[in-house]
Amino acid sequence: HFLSVYFFSTRDIMHTSDAYVSLDEDRDRHESSSTWRQVLNISAFTFLLFVTLLLFSPKNNKSSSIKKIPKADGDEIPFEISQKTKNEKGAKQYMNPAVAMNVGLHGQVQRMEHEMGNGKEEEHKLFFHISDTHWDPWFDPQETMGAAICHSCKFNNKVFKKDVYCPSVLPENLHAEYLHGEYAFGRFGCNPPLRLIESLFHGMQKIDAKPKFVVLTGDIAPHGMPDDKGFELTKQTRLSDLCGTKLMVMKEWVRNWHKHFPHTKLIFTLGNNDHFPKNAYWQPFITALGDVFQEEGIFTKEERKMFTEYGSVYYDQDNLRFLAIDFTLFTPGGEVTFVEDDDLKDLEQAAAEEKKYPVRYRVVNWVEQVLADARKHHKSVYLVGHQPMTTKKGKDELDVEGVHYGRFKEILAKYQDIIKVGLFGHRNLAAIQPIMGPLGRPIIPSITVPGVSPRGKNHPSFNIIHHDKKGVIHDFQQWVFNLGEENKKAKEKGHTHMGEWIQHHRDLYSWKAFSGGEPFTAAALMKTLMHTLQNPKQFFAIELWKRAGYIGDETPENYKCKMIYDTNDGMMRCLFRNQDKQCWDPSWLA
Repeated sequence: HFLSVYFFSTRDIMHTSDAYVSLDEDRDRHESSSTWRQVLNISAFTFLLFVTLLLFSPKNNKSSSIKKIPKADGDEIPFEISQKTKNEKGAKQYMNPAVAMNVGLHGQVQRMEHEMGNGKEEEHKLFFHISDTHWDPWFDPQETMGAAICHSCKFNNKVFKKDVYCPSVLPENLHAEYLHGEYAFGRFGCNPPLRLIESLFHGMQKIDAKPKFVVLTGDIAPHGMPDDKGFELTKQTRLSDLCGTKLMVMKEWVRNWHKHFPHTKLIFTLGNNDHFPKNAYWQPFITALGDVFQEEGIFTKEERKMFTEYGSVYYDQDNLRFLAIDFTLFTPGGEVTFVEDDDLKDLEQAAAEEKKYPVRYRVVNWVEQVLADARKHHKSVYLVGHQPMTTKKGKDELDVEGVHYGRFKEILAKYQDIIKVGLFGHRNLAAIQPIMGPLGRPIIPSITVPGVSPRGKNHPSFNIIHHDKKGVIHDFQQWVFNLGEENKKAKEKGHTHMGEWIQHHRDLYSWKAFSGGEPFTAAALMKTLMHTLQNPKQFFAIELWKRAGYIGDETPENYKCKMIYDTNDGMMRCLFRNQDKQCWDPSWLA
């Protein structure tokens, strides 16, 4: 209507101007006026055509629907779910920003588009997120102690009890034949040998030789160490009463790390396997591990003090605060306690938990103090933990009914404005999930990395995370190690082949590929996940991304052996030809 009024009003004005032209004016002036009128008519028509095409042209085949999601502990907020568009050649519009090789992540600030196509740019910094390395110095692909543990059965307490193998020194060139054999970098379903860890460090250094810091969300220790399971602790138990192999392996791990990255701050949180015994916060071991980490240059004196008192540490890097919490404390039975139930029967639940779990109680109070201080000093906070704050295979892994966990969630909700993301590991599966507040609404987005160990039938992987100066995450990219292909290359090229870590090459390889370029917030995460569930193609792509590109729940060895044998005994001999039958675990046949 506006355009019609404009066009016809212009025409009337031109006719009115002609009426004021005196009839006795000379012919030349009349011809000049006619020419002027024609020019205006053409200009008006051109303008009308241009605006009409602009308004009614197709929207690049983009479709959208309005959805609602719960606001972070508040009212519902509307948002638009938009499908990603394609350019004329069908290529993806939102391309993964390549990380230049041999360019320092902390020294070189990447110039990345904040909003795709609008010409605006924002400075983003990057860092590595790794997890679950599980280096096993005794890796042997032809033996198993139990499910997902590929080393000698002699380590098995359940079978050999007091005669269990307890090495006091690390092996030298143990199973050297496998360095050039079929499993140079490891085997699916197993903790890896040193060569995969060396490849990881080499791959990271190709991207950034001197990163300012690296986030490691726990589980540097291998599974299946002696006395790791089944050892009954008492008030009188001393650390020296248990086998010292696990602490020795962890000490060697941090030494190896420091050798490769002497100037890099390691932002570390405890995994459930980094406890000794496994899955249990036992103060004598925590104190000893804190001393080792300080001796090897991982902790400062102040960080060791925090770690010894809380099993948790916070690290400040520029305007970011990394709050690394030991979530094993929040699992049922995760804190070793010798308080008798009779001592708690007359207490309310809150008082009973405080008495039974004193470390967990201290940690919750400490977390609130650390977050209050971060807000006071205008710092953005990254929550760093091992176990994700979500269910595991439909079951609650954390003590969700506990008073301390409920209060912890209340604290997170109180400080959700400064907590930008949660970073986790543990599951051997990639995930992007919201952390829920006490009212069951999403408050903080989280990222879970599959991990370096292929024990979960996943390709080894790590993330590179992009953030702006305010701490907002704008992208994260998955880098993967094709274990099968790299083992083949190692067999052909020998021990000098270090393997190659590459960006995940499927359709969904980064947050930008998921979301279309939005900042990583709780609202954007919910929007993206809802859209993914509505798109079968993207849902399949996310399943590939979860295991870093590995397809299937079985290992290649399982498929091969099932074609040849149909009995447990035959499968055992096929899967692990040097296996001691006393330690055969049928879960390998899944």
